[in-house]
Amino acid sequence: MDLRKTICVAAGVSCTLFLGAGLSRLYSRYKRMKKSSEDGLFPRINEVETAIQLYIQQELRIGHSLIKDGDIPQGVEHLANVINASYDPVTVLSVIIEMMPAGVTSAMLDAVFGKA
Repeated sequence: MDLRKTICVAAGVSCTLFLGAGLSRLYSRYKRMKKSSEDGLFPRINEVETAIQLYIQQELRIGHSLIKDGDIPQGVEHLANVINASYDPVTVLSVIIEMMPAGVTSAMLDAVFGKA
């Protein structure tokens, strides 16, 4: 009976040490990640959002000017990039469809969803 108690106590201590070591590693990893994010190794969320907005504006300008100059395939490709990069692609697609002529709209849908 004493052997059983000894084994149970040893198993309990082993499990406690094992869990403690794991939690210690997780906590030190959390501290390293927190420190590295404070040091600027990870981009801030608003910086990423600003970069995406600038990319979308640039692609819109390029796509619109290419379509206006008659280079419809290249313009549609840039507008498809806008739709793919946006947070709300359905709304962006509906606005672009309303603004573009019918031929450009069908090419746009083919570019975004692939040819059927």
